[in-house]
Amino acid sequence: MTKLPISFPLKKRFQVPTFKRLRKTLHCKAKALCFPHYVKMASLFCYRDSCPSVKNILLLDSEGKRVAVKYFSDDWPTNGAKLAFEKSIFTKTLKTNARIEAEIMMFDSNVIIYKFIQDLHFFVTGGDDENELILATVLQGFFDAVALLLRNNVDKREALENLDLILLCFDEIVDGG
Repeated sequence: MTKLPISFPLKKRFQVPTFKRLRKTLHCKAKALCFPHYVKMASLFCYRDSCPSVKNILLLDSEGKRVAVKYFSDDWPTNGAKLAFEKSIFTKTLKTNARIEAEIMMFDSNVIIYKFIQDLHFFVTGGDDENELILATVLQGFFDAVALLLRNNVDKREALENLDLILLCFDEIVDGG
């Protein structure tokens, strides 16, 4: 058999994109719009692996009761499991002094960053492999946003009166975990 000369390599032209090429496609919105069927496939592979994730953000009062909470993970499937988790981390952190700076704690293979302001306790939880500095930045950003919205009067009464703004902060700070 004789081979016919081909001017362009078929293999390279019709080759399925590699993971690196898919990742580059995601970083450039114009290219991502050109290849919409690749974007969905690439997001399954690289979004959760490369982006830090937050499992939950908790805002509890001085008695450990919920003021506002937002869970982004399915690690706690039932409401009872969520309440038990909140109670356990509240009792674990009750004796600490996290009023000036945020503190870090490992609990049930989770990294928990927390800070207390007056009668409110702020918590941000991430996986055990998450970067603590990023989680601390999320906590500080959430606290700064709440303080700005409540006009530096951060207490339980003001938080409950402006609960809609606090819930909006949850949604704007963390995009789906």
